[in-house]
Parts: sequence; structure tokens; C-alpha cells
Amino acid sequence: MNLQKVAEKISDLLDKSIKAQIIPGAGLTLLDEDEISISFRGKMGRRLCHVNSTTLYDLASLTKVVGTTSRLLQLIDEGKLGYETEISEIFPQYPNLRMSIGQVMLHRAGFIADFSDKQHFSEQMIWRYLADFQYRENQPMLYSDVDFLLLGLVIEKLDALDLEESFQKHIFQRLNMQHTSFFPPDPSLCAPTEYSAERGQIQGIVHDRKAFLLGKPAGHAGLFSSVEDISKFLLNFLEAGIFSKQRLKELKDTNFDGRSYGWAVYTKAGQLYHTGFTGGLICIDLNRGRALGLLSNSIYPSRSDKRFIAVRRLICDLFFSERKF
Repeated sequence: MNLQKVAEKISDLLDKSIKAQIIPGAGLTLLDEDEISISFRGKMGRRLCHVNSTTLYDLASLTKVVGTTSRLLQLIDEGKLGYETEISEIFPQYPNLRMSIGQVMLHRAGFIADFSDKQHFSEQMIWRYLADFQYRENQPMLYSDVDFLLLGLVIEKLDALDLEESFQKHIFQRLNMQHTSFFPPDPSLCAPTEYSAERGQIQGIVHDRKAFLLGKPAGHAGLFSSVEDISKFLLNFLEAGIFSKQRLKELKDTNFDGRSYGWAVYTKAGQLYHTGFTGGLICIDLNRGRALGLLSNSIYPSRSDKRFIAVRRLICDLFFSERKF
């Protein structure tokens, strides 16, 4: 199925989702080596303005791949890290952390999926958990925010910069991603993510509870971006313009329990994807050299409506499908 037909089918799904009030609106980009398609539809929310090229979305867990994973692969290119580097080598005060960078990127370090106490979350809570952690070899894959909270701390240590400064210097400025940041300058340009009794309408401030309480940029969530910036990221990703061709080959060839380094694998090696809790999706087919970026605020006004999860799965099916339509 050619890219244009894929774009038409996915656009139709999104239009139907907006009409059914599954999502308020969305921005979509599809691209390969020959063409780039960017489109916008719907609104940021009821009685709010239409989605357009200036609309910023909370990336949620897409932060893990757009920011954290990309910088880690650059650090490997720079010789400051290796997949086999143990966390204890970076933080020698924690000799118990014998898991490797590669294991953490593959979610195979053995960490819990998440912290149960999100009301009192802090960086100290992370370090207390790590100090008491008992490493065991050959852990199964368990998707965990803790992995990427730790990887964010690794980047901070090696770059001697916070993640906003590191990602801006090494990724976003390099790719001319002018609207991607942990700190969007104008909240009115940001699609609201959710309305909560505690925080009211969350708009222009990170939605993720842990990232909100951390008090600084986090490795697992918190970036805001536009569809056009995501398109630049994807184009450079396909062309090995972010990190080396060797790193790209490793991402393409790796599939441990449905994971590559930082990314999820859809059905087979080379089919990379990741989702964000707020409604985002990135798909990259390295076997056919094409990519998809979808930004939305599907949990607005409430996360209780989960219908978009099934729609997003259909979008993945369409994008990765090798059938002829």
C-alpha cells in the first residue's frame, strides 16, 4: 500500500473519531524518502480553536523516544556509553545497580512498572528505591517508567546539563525543532490534556503526575511538540541524521520480547513504534523507510473515555500493513 493510500485511510479514521467525539482533534504526518504529508483536523477542545501548525501537544511517553533514547544513542556514538555499561559505573555510590544501559533501555532491568505513591513523588523517592534494589540477571521485559527516569538521570550526569538543555543542544537545535521543549512559552498554543478536580484544566504544563512533581525535566514524560517538529524528527531518524547508521541498524535488527532499544516492536524487527498516554503515536518502518507521527489529546476532557486506544491500534495496523489495498 503506497503512502498516499495509507494517509487517506488513516485520515478517514481520524475524521470519524472526531465526529464520534472520541478525540477533539489531531495532527498527522506521514513520510518516506519521496514525500512528506502533514495535515490537521478538529479542534484543541470544545469551544477552543482549530488544530493548526502552531498547536503544541504534550508528548507524554513519546518523550522516551524523541528525547531520552535519541540522546542515549548519541552518547553511545560519542563513546561515553555502551549498551553493556553498567549503571553502577555511572553512579559508583550505588554498586548494587549492576544492570546495563541496554537492559534498562529494553525494560529488562527488573524494576517495578511504576511507583504506587504518586502524591508524594520526588527525586529522593527514585534514589531510595534504587539504593534498596537487588539486581537479578535475566529479567523478563516489564515496561517501566522507572527505567526512563533513571536513564534521564544518566544523561544529566554525563552531559552535566538538565534534560531541557541537553535535548535542545544535541537534538532539537540540530534538527531545527523550534517548538519542542519541556517548557512551552505560550500555554494558549497547547492543546489541553485533561480536566482534573485537583489541577483543573491542564494546559501548557506537563500532565504526567511524576514529571509534574519532579520539579525538573524528566526522562519518561514532559516534552511538548508540534506535528511539524515531529515530522523533522522522523525524517532525520530515517536518514540517520540524529545518530549513526550503526545505531539505526541496531534499532532495526533488535527484538527482545517485543522491544528494541527504547522502542516497542510492532510485529517484527524493524517495525518500531511508541505511544503516549495523552494520545500520541509514532510509528517507524525501517524495513520500508517510512514513518508516521500522530499527536492528539485523546484523554481530554477525561481519561475515562478509552475508545481511542482501539483506533490507535487500527492506525498501527494500517501503517505497518504489507497488504495491497
